[in-house]
Amino acid sequence: DEKTNMVAILDFLERQQAKRKAQRIALGLPPDAPLPDEEDSDGDEGEEEEADELLKAEMEEEQRLAERKLHEDRNDWKADLAKRKCHEAEECRLKGVELFKANDYASALSAFSNAAKNAPGDTKAHLNRSAALLKLDRVRQAVLAADRALSVSGGAEAKAWYRRAAAWLAAGEFNEAIADLDHAKRLEPGDKAIPALRKQAEDAREDATWGFSSDCKKLEKLKASEGKGGEGKQSASGGLERGIIAARTMVEIETFNGNSLELSRGVLTLAWPPTKAEPEGRSLTVQPASLDQRALFCIEEATKRSSFESLSLHGVCLGSWGAAFVARGARIEGAGLERLHLIDCRLRADGARSVASLLSRGSRLVDVDISGNAIGDDGLHAISTELAKNEFLEKLSLERNRIGNKRMVSLGNTLKEHPALRMLSLGHNLISFPGACHLAEGIRESHSLQRLSLAHNKLRADGLYRLAHVAIGHPSMVTVDVRGVPLRKSDRKRLDARTRYTRLAFLIDKQEEEAEESSADKPTSERVQAAAATAAATATPNARDATAFVDVTDAKGEELPAGNEGGEGHTASAPPAATGNKDGSLPPESNRPSVREEAEAAESDVSDLLWYSGFASLGLY
Repeated sequence: DEKTNMVAILDFLERQQAKRKAQRIALGLPPDAPLPDEEDSDGDEGEEEEADELLKAEMEEEQRLAERKLHEDRNDWKADLAKRKCHEAEECRLKGVELFKANDYASALSAFSNAAKNAPGDTKAHLNRSAALLKLDRVRQAVLAADRALSVSGGAEAKAWYRRAAAWLAAGEFNEAIADLDHAKRLEPGDKAIPALRKQAEDAREDATWGFSSDCKKLEKLKASEGKGGEGKQSASGGLERGIIAARTMVEIETFNGNSLELSRGVLTLAWPPTKAEPEGRSLTVQPASLDQRALFCIEEATKRSSFESLSLHGVCLGSWGAAFVARGARIEGAGLERLHLIDCRLRADGARSVASLLSRGSRLVDVDISGNAIGDDGLHAISTELAKNEFLEKLSLERNRIGNKRMVSLGNTLKEHPALRMLSLGHNLISFPGACHLAEGIRESHSLQRLSLAHNKLRADGLYRLAHVAIGHPSMVTVDVRGVPLRKSDRKRLDARTRYTRLAFLIDKQEEEAEESSADKPTSERVQAAAATAAATATPNARDATAFVDVTDAKGEELPAGNEGGEGHTASAPPAATGNKDGSLPPESNRPSVREEAEAAESDVSDLLWYSGFASLGLY
């Protein structure tokens, strides 16, 4: 069929061609000349092509207009949605205000939360939510809501500072409240509510500080009348116990003339140096204890003395205001402070500047730890600037401070010039490759740095290669800690190969399978000693009365019999006898100890180690 159709088509074309040839001959035209009807048809085809192009252009224009209209409609829809959400948020907020005025704080909080959800960038919604939370005595959440308002406004809203100060005041954080009110005062100097709340915060701090003495007098009167029969008086006296403990704490600090003061998580430890009467020195522990204005005044006076050497505050709401107290006393000529630890004290950048002022020329500080204070890049810059003038600091710890790469160049330049800094810890920060490069340049020209910690930062293999290249062969570097940095297996092998036969300890995380293999390859005695060391390190003060259990297996994987784990009436056993002869050969089969005897001897050693670790934790061994 296809062949027949092709033949028919060819016949038709031949007939058409013969017909046109005959027409040209009849008209006297050359063989290649077009016929008159062909010229007309060519003109019609050109007109048709032109019309088609115009039609295509019109269709493209219509399509372009339709797409533009669709885009505009989509934008209008998004704008309408945003307007609708803003309108709903405003309605919720106004409804919450009415409920708040009606003292229905729980419903008001729900309305304000919906408003903040629909309009996350609305400062008023977050501020109103903070006020409702404050009325419901959820002060910590009120602080977070005010923080959100400050973040949205960029710190330019005085009311946000004021609201967070009110939340801090309700939480009993008087120093934080006063600091926020100072920020608000700078933004709104004419607002009378700000100085009024500041005075209220100062009065509350004063009452919390100096009210202890009146509580002591009341307690004495109530206890004197307890024998006369008064259950109400007895309960009232019990409510003042905390006040009397705090008052005694303040008295101890006021009369303190020792060399070390430590306040950690509500426990105050005072230490005095050795004397002829007390060759080992003396210490006093008081709990619960807290830091307030009166204690800050006493600490300031203590840091002025040449005999005061160590101050350690851990987990205390010191803030930039309290750091100024500490710095003011330690800056006095003749002050003997050598060790300063302010850990998790909410210093921030302003507090870091106060600490930095103690590092200037002439300072006697040799150990400074301000970890966990969110000092940021600005705080690091202040520390680095003053550290360049210092000559005696040996240890500096800046862990968990949200430090990035922005100001790392100043720290690198300081490392080049500092003559005494031996240990620098920057773990758990935000340092990446650029920061590692600046540190590497500082380490290259440093002659004192021995230990550097960059564990758990945003480093990668390229930053570690740069540090390893500088640290290997360095005249003073001993340890570089970069644990917590994710590495590929090939990068880990390359770093291990480059640092294996050097005196540099380049600490990186091992792979899980490598750690399992290394632990499996250890002999039984080494695994026993490692387990005992772990138990000794984690021993509690009452480890003497506690029973410690250690999994001990022999080389075949069989569980060995448990020995005496320590306890009342325990006596240390002698170390096991050597199983080999002096020349290294084994004794006869009959004289060799059995596997069970070897296991019992190893278990006895573990028991002795645990027993001694319990005494060591109690300070008795």
